[in-house]
Amino acid sequence: MLLFPMVLFYPGCKIEGNVKLILRVFGISVFLYLLYCFCNALHNSLVYKDGKWIFNAYHELYTYENFFMGARLSSIVHPSYLSMYVLLSALISLESVFDLNLSHSKRYLWLFSALVFIIVIYLLSSRAGVMAGFIVLSLYFVLKFYRRVSKSLIVIVLVIAGLGSVVMLKTNDRIKYSIEELSSSGVTGTFSKDTRYLIWKSAFGVIGSNLILGVGTGDASEELKKEFKKRGYVDGYYDNLNAHNQFLEILLENGIVGILIFLSLISYMVYSAISERNLLLGLFIIMMVVFFTFETVLNRLAGITFFPVFAFLLAYYKLESFNKNHIKISK
Repeated sequence: MLLFPMVLFYPGCKIEGNVKLILRVFGISVFLYLLYCFCNALHNSLVYKDGKWIFNAYHELYTYENFFMGARLSSIVHPSYLSMYVLLSALISLESVFDLNLSHSKRYLWLFSALVFIIVIYLLSSRAGVMAGFIVLSLYFVLKFYRRVSKSLIVIVLVIAGLGSVVMLKTNDRIKYSIEELSSSGVTGTFSKDTRYLIWKSAFGVIGSNLILGVGTGDASEELKKEFKKRGYVDGYYDNLNAHNQFLEILLENGIVGILIFLSLISYMVYSAISERNLLLGLFIIMMVVFFTFETVLNRLAGITFFPVFAFLLAYYKLESFNKNHIKISK
């Protein structure tokens, strides 16, 4: 409560002048955590039996769970939240690849880390993460190259990448199940079977009675539980589930007043990204909107620290680059 306002309102030259470095430190830190995750998955997959080591990537009791995928891979961090960190790290890595001030060896290392991050998004199997990754990375390459190469080449590459992504995603059991559900039941049928449909329907039930000011931050969980009980949604009641949608959660807690303030904040960030031509900030906003649609990101420490800190840092990212270029030209 004290540190964030002090840093965000009065960052000082030390932070403003080292935004790129701070972002890269974050990317390296995420990479190191993923290294731990893979080591942990390998450790869980190796079993010493009858005098020899046996590798089995699947859990002994839950045979459908792979130690190198989903929650088993992400360890103590929720897969959706880790997907956010990994996707941002992928963007930071790609920006470093295009940084001509770095040596070739360092740019190759950043390229390697970017490829690892993209693969990990697939392995984490978060549907929000995969969707955000496809949208954000596609936009990144289009906006990065649309002035450098012909438009027809960009379209061809996107079509090939899209088809390749569909083929690859079909090898992921969780994503494959979702695709099969969509093809057999359609969008409406699939959505009606999803647990989020029951949660969102219950959230709207509470919102309808408290539209202007909401039920309050402290009472949202209890009011939603009452609605779960009324609708007979047992899992939601006993698991104490939230709205699983940041926009609905704010509307539930703070009503129209709260959601208008929140949307105003997002709109200002969009305006800032467009006016400053800040690519990373724009892609960060798109990424967060996708995750906000499927998760109440700001209800957990892992999200409430991530969103404001990187929204702030990325707002200075373009400014930092401009200042450095201006200094070089002046010299």
